[in-house]
Amino acid sequence: SATTPTMNAALLMKNIYSGRSRVLAPLVGGSDLSFRLLSRKYGAQVTFTEMCVAEYYLSGSSIHKGYVFEFDPSDRPLILQLAGNEAKSIIQLANNPMFKDKIDAVDLNCGCPQGFAREKGYGCALLNDPDHLVEMCKEIVDNISYPLSVKLRLKENVDHTINIMKRLKEAGVAAFTIHGRFGWQRGEKRGVADWDAIKKIKQTFPDVVVIGNGNIGDFDDFEKIMEETGVDGGMAGYSALIKPHIFQREPIPIGKCIEDYLNIARTRENGWIDVKRHIQWMIKEYTITPLQKSDLFTSNNLEELCNFMKTLNPPLNINLDPMDPKDDKIKYPFPQGELSGKQKKKKERADRKRELNLKKDKFKGDHERIEKKQKGE
Repeated sequence: SATTPTMNAALLMKNIYSGRSRVLAPLVGGSDLSFRLLSRKYGAQVTFTEMCVAEYYLSGSSIHKGYVFEFDPSDRPLILQLAGNEAKSIIQLANNPMFKDKIDAVDLNCGCPQGFAREKGYGCALLNDPDHLVEMCKEIVDNISYPLSVKLRLKENVDHTINIMKRLKEAGVAAFTIHGRFGWQRGEKRGVADWDAIKKIKQTFPDVVVIGNGNIGDFDDFEKIMEETGVDGGMAGYSALIKPHIFQREPIPIGKCIEDYLNIARTRENGWIDVKRHIQWMIKEYTITPLQKSDLFTSNNLEELCNFMKTLNPPLNINLDPMDPKDDKIKYPFPQGELSGKQKKKKERADRKRELNLKKDKFKGDHERIEKKQKGE
């Protein structure tokens, strides 16, 4: 087994984060290579891969079907984030040769609050059984050739969280990202992240890299969280999806962000649905009708996608760099040329859905006009 002495691992982590305080979170469906490169273009200094459930990936489960790990020499330091509730699959995947010389550390997810993660006992559910978690981390540290960090949420109260972290440090965990929310704080109950708790944690671990996560909504918050809590850096998650320029002081018009993103995305193996999801996040500030949402998700290529963006209010006129269509690596649903029977059916379904939304939209518009008339507006 490839062992990393604890002291050495702590030093490696310090080197990874030294002078690099703006971190992109491991976002499921979000931290693919194209988006990591976009974030770096705007000033992200450390990036994480999107959370990958090791067991599912290794077994070829449909959850990770077609998932491709992509790398680029400019995307370093890069941290591989894995999820699971036993060491074996984490070790097996982390030691896969595809990561050799591509990643700088491995991170264990102890923060995912989603129902599916809780049911399977990974993510923040790992904090329910600290004994198991500590044993698991010991085993991982002893059997991988990268330093191990842990990303976790608060558990019960800050002192209980600190006790778990002390034990994890003894087990060889070399750095932490602490999200200042509890496992139940998600969706509508999301609330505000507790920076006082993060401060107390950092004061307890002055010699360990601790990254703060939660409430980073714009560039100034990176400095603010470091000043107010003493952490070594700030991690942006959801806010980065909506405004990728969060990593630099100068805001960038969202149309320019979309152009930059699409220019990068065309050079990588992206699923078309993932590209559209990123666009949906970036236009979050716009009010879009059900019809427009349908236009976004039924668009089959870049031309249709750019036409959709012209219908926004105010319109977004997207000008992409010239590129030979043969060099475009995005996996579109309907390749150029004749459609297969299956593709035809899929397209017909999408067209029907659009027709339905058109009717809904028209009905809603008529209804609003009648209401205005009645109110004498």
